[in-house]
Amino acid sequence: IQAPAMSIVLPKMKLNRNTARSIVHGPANYGGLMLRNVYCEQGLVQLKLFLGHIRNRDKVGDTIIVAMSTLQLRIGSTVPFFDLPYTRYAKWEVKTWLGSLCQFIHTLGWSLEVRRHWTPKRQRVGDSAIMTIFIESGYKA
Repeated sequence: IQAPAMSIVLPKMKLNRNTARSIVHGPANYGGLMLRNVYCEQGLVQLKLFLGHIRNRDKVGDTIIVAMSTLQLRIGSTVPFFDLPYTRYAKWEVKTWLGSLCQFIHTLGWSLEVRRHWTPKRQRVGDSAIMTIFIESGYKA
């Protein structure tokens, strides 16, 4: 996302545009420049916004819960979508703010538990979600 911008910004800072990103984004005590990574910055702000509204139980938080329920239905699993492997279920996610937050959490290996998160319940003993069966059997869209 930020590679084109970095190739312009680094020469303006009198640095080689091919400077290792570990130096560009690294901490100052190790000789880094401490320039922020846009992807991480965006993900952390999204997570802060998400958690703030969910905890406050305000109208935006309620809207996020509704969006989570809708996304849960689209994915077709009885497991909360924050607990699912993103790479396997990403095909069924719509490109939304909530989907990008889910991808960010998965990328970092974090987990997120929302107590008010609705998931479909099995109706009978022996039932299972059809999308779970497809994915476990190796189906690829």
